[in-house]
Amino acid sequence: MRHRWLTLGLLASLALNAGLLVALMQRGARHHRHMSPPDLGLSPAVQARWDENFEGFRSRMDALRAELRAEREKMLVLLASDDCTPEALSLHRARLQDLTDRLFQTVTEHLLEQKKLLNPEQRKRFFAALRDHMPDSVGMFPHPPKEKRP
Repeated sequence: MRHRWLTLGLLASLALNAGLLVALMQRGARHHRHMSPPDLGLSPAVQARWDENFEGFRSRMDALRAELRAEREKMLVLLASDDCTPEALSLHRARLQDLTDRLFQTVTEHLLEQKKLLNPEQRKRFFAALRDHMPDSVGMFPHPPKEKRP
């Protein structure tokens, strides 16, 4: 019985983390879109290519987000059912992990593609801006900024 509760807790945590990952990626994608034109000083030709790449990225991410939402819903239905077994939970956990891996892969491939369009100074500014907008912690109860911690 304890194993089942541990498995349920692990799977609920994975589902929550996957949801947070999608939310962070959506936030990053919105910032990425707004940051690129004025801050990087792209030429019109590069800007057109940048936007084209981003639109493809956004459509791939939307599809993956939809899959992830559907899989999380299936996980909740399974957890609420009387037929919930550790084996079934393990299968759903593997699906969630695969989707999470695909999300990370899609983001990294997109960043590598966009990076090719930038000169060294633009790359430096672009990745500095991404770094500045990454949260220090992830979770439902983020920590206060480091300088305010006791």
